Amino acid sequence: MDPTTPPRRPVPTADPGRRPRRPTRAATGDHGETLAAEHLVDLGMEVVARNWRVADGDLRGELDLVALDHGAACVVVVEVKTRRGGGWGGPLAAVGHRKQVALRRLAMAFMVRADLPYRDVRIDVVGVRLDTRHLHHVKNAL
Repeated sequence: MDPTTPPRRPVPTADPGRRPRRPTRAATGDHGETLAAEHLVDLGMEVVARNWRVADGDLRGELDLVALDHGAACVVVVEVKTRRGGGWGGPLAAVGHRKQVALRRLAMAFMVRADLPYRDVRIDVVGVRLDTRHLHHVKNAL
């Protein structure tokens, strides 16, 4: 090292006065979907698809989870809404009219493309609150 060059200082990894970064929206959503999938399995359902996407002409979108409810002999499309806190009306309030219409269209598109043992479809919504670790499952939400 040249004696005239000042020594390099290590780059600080975190400012001790700052709060840690929050997880990204995608990470929060993925975590909520994992918890919801585990919940469905605990109820005896079989998860057959996660984050199923379609982009075909005017039809575009994603289904969070698709499961088989063997007890009810139906396919269950599950919309998962995850929140870190209680603001904005909670997770279930986020499924508005436009989202409901999109879910119905996506569910039908999935059924056309899938080879599943059941033809009946049910759309459920699972709300996950990470701050309280509360999961609210609404069957036949739409």
